[in-house]
Amino acid sequence: AIHPNPIQSGGWLSLSAATLLPGLVDVYAADGKKMVSAQWEAQPSGQNSLRLATHGWPAGVYFLRLESEGSAAVSRKFFVVR
Repeated sequence: AIHPNPIQSGGWLSLSAATLLPGLVDVYAADGKKMVSAQWEAQPSGQNSLRLATHGWPAGVYFLRLESEGSAAVSRKFFVVR
């Protein structure tokens, strides 16, 4: 889940899993432009969060994609408002 959604200046990506393996987080604008790419380190089981800073981004629709080793990719849509 991403919250809050819509986001004004920043939000959190929250993940809950038995174990999160290392992976890659990418965020794309609706036009396909990559806004950010970050490595996700291995995390212990439970609730984990990643800060998503969106200040300076134009209002619109964005897509977050999380890929981790040995798991299917997860995509989430969120909105940035001003």
